[in-house]
Amino acid sequence: MTSELPVRQPSSESPAAVTLLNDLQANLWSSLRHTIDLDRVTLSALWLSNLGGMVLTIIAGHKPVPFIATVAALGVVDVFIYRIFHSSREETRRLVLLLTDIYTDHGLGKYFDQLREQFFVERYGIRLALCPALFVLALLLGLAFSSSGW
Repeated sequence: MTSELPVRQPSSESPAAVTLLNDLQANLWSSLRHTIDLDRVTLSALWLSNLGGMVLTIIAGHKPVPFIATVAALGVVDVFIYRIFHSSREETRRLVLLLTDIYTDHGLGKYFDQLREQFFVERYGIRLALCPALFVLALLLGLAFSSSGW
């Protein structure tokens, strides 16, 4: 026969605990904002790097060495950006889960729930799909413009 020790539930939180929770929540929100801001900059870098890749593909034309160098460089940049979005998605998922747990523990789960996580994860799904799509689009448009004599 096993007996479990009763868990003591505090009747009210101490002022230090309240301060700590408020600071934790503020830091989590700040970290989430920072991640989202970083992703906006990264998204701009994705668009600009692929635009530059398209221009370089037009310039390289059908010359094998410059074309291969352009494709390789653009591919490396896009892979790094893809990894940034992948890491940001995981960080955002963890932050949202922590915030959800904090809100749920304090009876505020209806204001912040798992739907928020799904919202952020869907945004990252679009960004992750955009990386290879822009890579292919930049190369195809570059080749199309270079063969048309632009």
